[in-house]
Amino acid sequence: MELINNSLNYFLKSLFRKQEFWPRQREIISKSMELKSVLGVLPTGAGKSLIYQYSALMQPGFCIVIEPIRSLMKDQHEELSDLQIDSIYINSDLETEEKLTRLDSFVNGESLFL
Repeated sequence: MELINNSLNYFLKSLFRKQEFWPRQREIISKSMELKSVLGVLPTGAGKSLIYQYSALMQPGFCIVIEPIRSLMKDQHEELSDLQIDSIYINSDLETEEKLTRLDSFVNGESLFL
């Protein structure tokens, strides 16, 4: 168990530049890493974004995130970009051509997060 915790902490510091997990984050991420179904219900500001971003980066494939708020989409994209992690977002603020261009780049594997 200590090896797993050390590994989780190592990637938290290396990828996200955070010193420690917030309450419940480690537990939810651990379940996800074990490929178990998990539902993490946390209040606003409790670090849910880090949970799904971390879990998605540690497993093969890509991640599609449904955000109900456009500004939150943009914030998530900027945070990932600051960490040198490829992501795109699509919302109603974009012209149709830009939406299609972004979707094509995702389909072509140029981004891990949509």
